[in-house]
Amino acid sequence: MGDPILTVPLHFEPDPLMEPEAHLDYRLENGTWCTIWRALGLQVFHSTEEYPNHEDLLRNTPGLTIHGNFGFSICKFSEFFIDNAPEMICYQFGNIEVTIGNPTPLAIHMFNAYHDEHFHGDWEDITSLRIFGISPEYAEIVLLNTLNRYRDQFAINPQLIEIDKIEWWEAPEQPQDSAQCVLANFGSSLPSDIEPLRCFYYAHANPDPAASCIQFYRVLEYYAFFSFFRRS
Repeated sequence: MGDPILTVPLHFEPDPLMEPEAHLDYRLENGTWCTIWRALGLQVFHSTEEYPNHEDLLRNTPGLTIHGNFGFSICKFSEFFIDNAPEMICYQFGNIEVTIGNPTPLAIHMFNAYHDEHFHGDWEDITSLRIFGISPEYAEIVLLNTLNRYRDQFAINPQLIEIDKIEWWEAPEQPQDSAQCVLANFGSSLPSDIEPLRCFYYAHANPDPAASCIQFYRVLEYYAFFSFFRRS
């Protein structure tokens, strides 16, 4: 059997940064720029012809969610930037396609205003996790399941990363529980099992053994509570 035909390919040719017109269409509608990613027919709107900032995109694009500077969701597509994921791969969860590969042309268009090649590296060296086929409110649970499956398969724990402007003269203080800080950007309209799934991810992501132990304990505590509740 040959390789599966993916809705979202693992990498893009030609280079989306050097030749964006190969992947994106641009048109001016009533004074507002519309950028269309032809592969999925997704559209974002912004007031300037240049690479837009997020405030401009959110103000002009209905249904767009930007998860801090970690990624975005629109319609049934979500994309998140990750690190420590050297293997490009595709997972299928029912009708949901999840791919890990190069950032999509739409992601580059939306985040290039925040990208610093000296800090983030070239776009071709950045990895993103793409989810196609599910609405944004369920994106986090698919994201966490994919990160856990990737870790089980490759013994590597991928981390979410930000594509954000860098203040070189002032290094921001990093919170102790960075994984929890990252995932707090998502909405709360998710299945109830998202809580132990978050704890399970934090347990593997946290380098402190004591903190990891606490997160594993919270997973056991969660299911023990509901098991007791069902028996009473």
